[in-house]
Amino acid sequence: MEEADNGDYLASVKIDTTIPPKENYDASLLGGTMCATLNGMRIDYTRTGEALYTADQPVYKKDKFKAIPYCCWNNRGKGEMYVWMREN
Repeated sequence: MEEADNGDYLASVKIDTTIPPKENYDASLLGGTMCATLNGMRIDYTRTGEALYTADQPVYKKDKFKAIPYCCWNNRGKGEMYVWMREN
């Protein structure tokens, strides 16, 4: 997963492994390639704040994420990349 598709703070993402990923073709990505859409959740920083330390439990919101083949990463500018994602 890359920040270009999924926004920043990729470490806050958890993938729901009970829902199978959906494969789709993205013609706009490096001349065209297969990608996957994953269901999951991420920490909702608008509700928890961005403090480095807090006693509050994180609040998660449902979201969808785009995963691209590893061979395609780092071709769309600077940003985070995540290979191993946490699961629900």
